[in-house]
Amino acid sequence: GESLRQGYFLAIATALMFMFITRGIPQQLSFKGIPSVAGLIVSILIIGLARELVWRGYIQTVLGRQWGTTTGLLLTAVLAGLVHFGTVALSSPELLSYPYILVELLILTPGSAIVLGYLYLRTENILSCALLHGLLLSLSSLTI
Repeated sequence: GESLRQGYFLAIATALMFMFITRGIPQQLSFKGIPSVAGLIVSILIIGLARELVWRGYIQTVLGRQWGTTTGLLLTAVLAGLVHFGTVALSSPELLSYPYILVELLILTPGSAIVLGYLYLRTENILSCALLHGLLLSLSSLTI
């Protein structure tokens, strides 16, 4: 019902799907006590929410008003990819020689931005986007 419409179930299902596609089905989850639970909460409430307020709440909204919903979504995804690529190129250019990093920067980052943007358009709920964003950041560290 309500959580489905608000996108929480969709956010969790999408995060799991991304994890299965990129890392396979985990053998087990590893919650290493308070630090990992605290890290998950920080990923969702602080990092995920802050990024989503900027990317979906502001950038995608402004671009969508200016250029239309679909174009705004796609421009936001391209911009997110460019920002992430530029950040890695400036801070750790040696990482660009690893194929997985290039796949992450050129495919997974813009692809994730499209999924997050679509979730926001469907639900108009920034918190469901923050949940998905935080899960995408932290799920890989919780799986073995």
